[in-house]
Amino acid sequence: MTRTAGFFLIATLLLLGCPEESYNVANGNGDDDTREEGDVRGTEDGAGDLQAVDNGPPFNNTLGWKVLNTGQSETWNTIWGVNLEGGDYQVFVGGALGTVMYYASADDRWHQINLATSLNVNSVWATDATYIVIAGEGGLLKRYFKFADKPDWYHDDMTTGVFQDLNSVSGCSKDAIWAVGAHGTILRFDGNEWTKVDAAQVGLGNDPPDLFAVKVLTPEHVIFGGKGKLVHYENGEWFVDHSNFALNEVRGIYAEGDQLWIAAGKGTLYRRKEGHFYEKHQPNVYSLFDSIWISQSGLVYAGASSPPPIVWTYDGNDKDNWEDLAVEPPGFIKEKNPGRIIPNTRVSGIWGTGDENIFVCTKEKQVIRYAVHE
Repeated sequence: MTRTAGFFLIATLLLLGCPEESYNVANGNGDDDTREEGDVRGTEDGAGDLQAVDNGPPFNNTLGWKVLNTGQSETWNTIWGVNLEGGDYQVFVGGALGTVMYYASADDRWHQINLATSLNVNSVWATDATYIVIAGEGGLLKRYFKFADKPDWYHDDMTTGVFQDLNSVSGCSKDAIWAVGAHGTILRFDGNEWTKVDAAQVGLGNDPPDLFAVKVLTPEHVIFGGKGKLVHYENGEWFVDHSNFALNEVRGIYAEGDQLWIAAGKGTLYRRKEGHFYEKHQPNVYSLFDSIWISQSGLVYAGASSPPPIVWTYDGNDKDNWEDLAVEPPGFIKEKNPGRIIPNTRVSGIWGTGDENIFVCTKEKQVIRYAVHE
């Protein structure tokens, strides 16, 4: 669909009525064959529920990494997880050719949501499976939620005027969402419309760097960064850190409470403590940390996008005590099925509910789970 056609569609929808929660964006693809949530391309019955299958020899309740059967084989670029009430959780992944899926612990199944685009999804943020935001290649920016009791994608990218790649999206509510991308692209959503923020006014100059990560803590407190920069927005004020990251790239941000950790290139994590950043260098300086997650126990997990497949762990103290959680199957699986986990895997995202339930997605078209498997 062209953007011009999109604007006519928006006008038509406004005449018909506003969507639930008053979001002023276009609905669906302008046709009647948009699939319901959970529908999967290639399925005859449209059920969309991808049953778990036997992935080889049993683990016999052994803790280890296991490749999950998602029903799709695409390059995965991002992962996001949500803890729900009652102990359930959902894990979202996005990747090449507009592929968006989520795993629901409640029914132990993978579900695909048809995005109907060939553009790459670079980032996913969601409150749960009823409200999902994706950002990606060529200004791709869409939200998924119900309109007239039917879940569908809303094409926000028809209204932003942005064609740069969007690398990261984050929010703290449906009314406070930010997205960042190439050449200093910054977008802010207030519940009604997306606004483009001028990178020069932020303090990034007239030739702003690419931005790779954003984290929204509150509607008025946002942290984002990229090549050589970390930017804080708080209560209408901007502060750009030009010194701590001048020779590095901010690739991932973890912020919760008084904790702030940065995943970066050159095998480096940065931790802010008492107003200062401290560098934590892991043994392989060639690793490029693209993702970071911290468990409730305080153990820091950093996913490296350089092979071999390793999730580096750090105990969070002031010493450089690192261990590697090699992303590979247990020995008995490896012996009987060599290469089950691709040996040159690049980890592109990590999320978990605890130290014995961790999901990683990879550029090599695999979603792998660290848990006690049967």
